[in-house]
Amino acid sequence: MKLVINKCYGGFKLSIKGLKRLAELKGYNPCIYMNYRNEKKFKKVFGDSESFDKYVVIRDLGIEVSNIDDDLMSAYDLDRTDPDLIRVVEELGKEANGMYSDLRIVEIPDDIDWEIYEYDGIESIRDKSSVLD
Repeated sequence: MKLVINKCYGGFKLSIKGLKRLAELKGYNPCIYMNYRNEKKFKKVFGDSESFDKYVVIRDLGIEVSNIDDDLMSAYDLDRTDPDLIRVVEELGKEANGMYSDLRIVEIPDDIDWEIYEYDGIESIRDKSSVLD
């Protein structure tokens, strides 16, 4: 089985380009919005350069909107074995990495009851049956 983990300090995060590609693979028509100077509005932008205040939404909400929450594309709750997520990392390579991420595809046997162990953002896979808590 293949799955995606982060191998550097900082934590699991897809880049804007990665989130946009993931949304496309899920059948959406994604757009990028930016929150300017923490105002309570988001403006549609073009280009997928990285920025803390850029967000990928699953559909075009218009030029300027006050709320993107219902249409926000996020990788935080994704199943790390999601074939679309794996494809994004395979296709984009390092371009799939969000800020402070180094996403890697690892393969483990299908019969392992696994979990992700994280320390300061660096992740590893543990076999639940061999971990004593």
